[in-house]
Amino acid sequence: MQPDLSLAKFDSGSMMWFQIPIFISVYKGISEMAALPVVSMKSGGLLWFSDLTIADPYFALPLMTAATLFITIEVLMITVN
Repeated sequence: MQPDLSLAKFDSGSMMWFQIPIFISVYKGISEMAALPVVSMKSGGLLWFSDLTIADPYFALPLMTAATLFITIEVLMITVN
């Protein structure tokens, strides 16, 4: 007989809803900082994105963020099932 996992599925889904407002506020804060004259944002990056006030020319940061989010969700779904 398989145990009831409905509570575990609810808990994992509720964590996603808890993280959404945090992500939005961090994104909004960083994007507003890029619009202000913050000196450390112009020279605080590394590798190919040394100036954090301009857009990523290779679109690598959004792709890496999406990939890590996808991997996290997949690992979570495997552990729940």
